[in-house]
Amino acid sequence: MKRLLLLCAAVFASLAVAAPAASAKPQPAGGCGEGFELMSLKTVLREIAAEGFEDALRAADTNADEFLCVRILENFPNPFEPGKPAFVFTDNSAAL
Repeated sequence: MKRLLLLCAAVFASLAVAAPAASAKPQPAGGCGEGFELMSLKTVLREIAAEGFEDALRAADTNADEFLCVRILENFPNPFEPGKPAFVFTDNSAAL
């Protein structure tokens, strides 16, 4: 019985330690070159990307930190979704 209680205590303790780490916000693994802005993948998908480009944007995140370097192209219309800006992007681990 003591072994069972000890095992249960160990399991609950490990869950208590692991839970905060799993819910922590992702941190960027790299930075961006001049003229590029570091943006979370979620922000890019929600605010500036046109529908249908989700897979391409996720694939560009080669270091899987959920961040991209984005440059908004101010003087170019977005041919895919006129209400959103045209932009170029790269992973924040790429040398620019």
